[in-house]
Amino acid sequence: MFVYIYEKEKIRQSIEKDEMIKEQAIALQQADAKIDHLLKLIHDLRSPLSAILNALPLLERSQNIISWLKGIRSSCTYLISLISNITTAAKIDAGQTDILHYEPLLLRCWIENALDMMTSSAKAKEVTLELEIDQQLPDYINTDRIAITRILTNLLDNAISFSPIRRTVKVSCQKEEQSLSLRIVNEGLTDLPRDLFEPYVSQKEGGTGLGLAIVRNLVQKMNGEVSAYKTAGGDCTTFLVNLPLESNETLIQCEPATEEPVTRHMGNNGLNILIFEDDLFLRSVITEHLLQHPAIKKVTTTGSGQQGLRHATLTPPDVIIIDDKLIDMDGLTVVKQFQLNNRLANIPIIIASGGLNDQDQIRYLESGIQEYLQKPYNMDILINTIQRITSII
Repeated sequence: MFVYIYEKEKIRQSIEKDEMIKEQAIALQQADAKIDHLLKLIHDLRSPLSAILNALPLLERSQNIISWLKGIRSSCTYLISLISNITTAAKIDAGQTDILHYEPLLLRCWIENALDMMTSSAKAKEVTLELEIDQQLPDYINTDRIAITRILTNLLDNAISFSPIRRTVKVSCQKEEQSLSLRIVNEGLTDLPRDLFEPYVSQKEGGTGLGLAIVRNLVQKMNGEVSAYKTAGGDCTTFLVNLPLESNETLIQCEPATEEPVTRHMGNNGLNILIFEDDLFLRSVITEHLLQHPAIKKVTTTGSGQQGLRHATLTPPDVIIIDDKLIDMDGLTVVKQFQLNNRLANIPIIIASGGLNDQDQIRYLESGIQEYLQKPYNMDILINTIQRITSII
């Protein structure tokens, strides 16, 4: 009897040891996969950076400036998308999630802008992008602008990557019961493996293996569903996203209200904008864009929180734009200093940041800041935000 128990215990320990070895092997495989994809990401980051650095000298001595600028813009757009995917993937690995900010979104305008973002990639492969929008859909949908844009652009990037040259990627946006249905159809991608939506899994040589994993994560956070399937003939792949859809009547009620113009905004001098930004070149770019608008007459910039606060005390601005990371303090500290000053407390503030974690976003919301732009933001969006909070432009 004792011999039997002893042998049984040895077998149990042997099984546990084998299972431990298997788990270690799986963990090593996953680590190797992450390292491989990290090396690919480093390559993908360096390539467009090299293109930008080498294009700049050409700008200095070339008359074909527009062509080089378009190339630089395309490279920067790709870098931004890649960095966003890396950041999101890191948060997924760490079990963190971004806070969703729901707002009314003009549907047709949004989806057309999203397709415009992918035009450069499509042209490189001579791929045509076709769009079909269901007329029964409401004009506005209530959603997180950043999340739904990343869902669509990642799926489009995947579709374009796997499409043969001179083919068509079809995008349809339809209403199905109480859901918004997005379909992206492309030729190619003959195999749909079970781990298609897992991170660090790529079906294409040189792929990052992050895009579809991020799509699944964002769709699930928005209480939606995502799937992929082949057509009957097997020639095309369809990615289907279903997201909850609110009625048009509900959305009309939650459109952001504009404020009444303040008297000091109506003078002949126009708006006075104060910008806190630590990047000198970005300060110059923002200033140049803002001063091209006829309603903005003065733009003051600084990389120092202390200098900006002193300037605002002497000459109160009409709108304040604050980067979250400054030379001498963070954006939230600057916000609190303004709120403690009765003369400056009611000046509209826009937070512009390269990325806030969950705790930072909560702290800004608790401090009463409602306007938040994530870098890199389009200058039209900045102008529209200033327009909404001043009702003058």
